[in-house]
Amino acid sequence: MQPFIDAEKDRTEISVNKPKQLLLFLILVIIALGYPAVMVRAYIVDENSPETTFFVALGGFLLAFGVLIFCGYCAVIIFFQLLNDKPAFVISKTGLTVNFAGTAIGIGEIPWLDVTNITVYKGHELRKARPKWICLIVHNPDDYIGKQSDEKQRLEMIRSFEVCGTSIAISGTGLNVSFDELLKIVNEYYAMSRQ
Repeated sequence: MQPFIDAEKDRTEISVNKPKQLLLFLILVIIALGYPAVMVRAYIVDENSPETTFFVALGGFLLAFGVLIFCGYCAVIIFFQLLNDKPAFVISKTGLTVNFAGTAIGIGEIPWLDVTNITVYKGHELRKARPKWICLIVHNPDDYIGKQSDEKQRLEMIRSFEVCGTSIAISGTGLNVSFDELLKIVNEYYAMSRQ
């Protein structure tokens, strides 16, 4: 699905790729429910086996519990994304609004007047699937960190500032456009705002 471009309002709306999000949700639910069940069966039910010690069983149980919590948490986030009909990004001549849980910045509109530069950060070279982020370099990164009410997301923005040089790093994962298309659209609107 192509991004919705409204010529009258000079804005582009980019939505979440719902089929991809639904598939990810189902995979997380299967892992969240299946892995602990397998671990419990393997380590706790088979307590008569001489190889199964208390510590092995406890380790298996804690690992299964950790998988359940992590995958369950991620599945809940994706579930609410699936229910949300707002576009993930609204890009206009005045700025960029982010409504996407794939980024750490649910802080409203970022005016182009605050943006001094746009860069791309690529993940570590040793990683096979080097993730990419669009980094909006702003005059006042601390203001955006201060606007974030969620402590976890605030810490992610601080980490982003340390790694990327800005508190605003946008992932293009899970959208109806590719990363390169998103970058092109963001750069076009940024250039229009400078005219």
